[in-house]
Amino acid sequence: MGTEDYSWLNRKRPRRGRTKAGVKASAPAPFKTRASSPLARRRRYNKSKDAVILETEASLELKEIWARRYPRASGLVSKVSSARSRQNPLLHRELLKRIGKIVKDGGLVALSKRAPRLVLKEGKGKPPSKTPWAARSTRIAINRHLAPEARKRIKKITTSTGTVHAVSVPGWDHASMVLKALAYGAAIPVSNRATINLNISEKVALDAFRSRKGFAGYMEDRIVRALNETVVPETGFLPDFMFVVEFYGGFEIPHLHGVYDTSWRSGAASPRGFDLREVFDQALRTAGGNMGKATARQQKSTPTDNLPGWFDYNTKRLFVTEWELALQRRRLGLPALRKRESLFGITKNLRRRGKDWYLQARASEAPVLWPNS
Repeated sequence: MGTEDYSWLNRKRPRRGRTKAGVKASAPAPFKTRASSPLARRRRYNKSKDAVILETEASLELKEIWARRYPRASGLVSKVSSARSRQNPLLHRELLKRIGKIVKDGGLVALSKRAPRLVLKEGKGKPPSKTPWAARSTRIAINRHLAPEARKRIKKITTSTGTVHAVSVPGWDHASMVLKALAYGAAIPVSNRATINLNISEKVALDAFRSRKGFAGYMEDRIVRALNETVVPETGFLPDFMFVVEFYGGFEIPHLHGVYDTSWRSGAASPRGFDLREVFDQALRTAGGNMGKATARQQKSTPTDNLPGWFDYNTKRLFVTEWELALQRRRLGLPALRKRESLFGITKNLRRRGKDWYLQARASEAPVLWPNS
């Protein structure tokens, strides 16, 4: 397939006005009702699109829950693995939701290394049979198996500064990318933290699918290359950033969410009139590719007043994104990646900073997250 063929990205609506046999249906009514207006048809299309995305994500989450609950019978994990495995992205996402709600309500959050009493035990027998209502079954499974475990990992402690919510988290090696993403974002000072909301052009998206580094790896290289051409010559250093890939299949083009650091490093030059945030946003637009008239709205950075809530939003579709990226490669006739694809792009320096922040916060058990932190 040539590089100019983007038919796989066209958002085509289903053909209307024809029956199953291919015979044209009768002419519509001479007047337009509200139900047949373009806006109403678009709303129905978006509703069906959201239903497909929700059902796909729910089915994949249900598989993950049953794999953790019935590791030997499900066949989705090795027999050596246990349902008590601490590297559980679904459990950590449930924790992230609760932490985000605490911070939004004005509470203090500390990370703790104290091991909670285990609630989720390995199930016996086989997982329940699948039902056509995957979304409902997933929510029931989360409320029954993951919610009690998440509640046990959050404990209120009264200190001289007030009530602190101590969240029991695993060590760095056993933490999932959901918790590590929170650490990477928290390592950036709140006054110098800006968000990434980058839309990608069709040509760049197709090149990223063809890359053997994976979608996130290809986009990370493009962003670093754009920064080396714009920011590094003026400042002498590469700003830290991290992002998460989000993709819902044929309904849209993949896009990126994340954060980046606008702080100046010690000893770095500060040219007069140089706005690092503005130049960084322009470098992101260059990495995302030319989108014509939509280029001006391609990237928009905003401050983050609730970091756990922001990363809860960024990681809400990890399973469906990984599934759809692999499925899209098969549709394009491209070979599968040799290893499991990562959905995260992180600079090397931010990886070190995030790990140091996580280990220090977990060891001190002091409040590290609060409103506007």
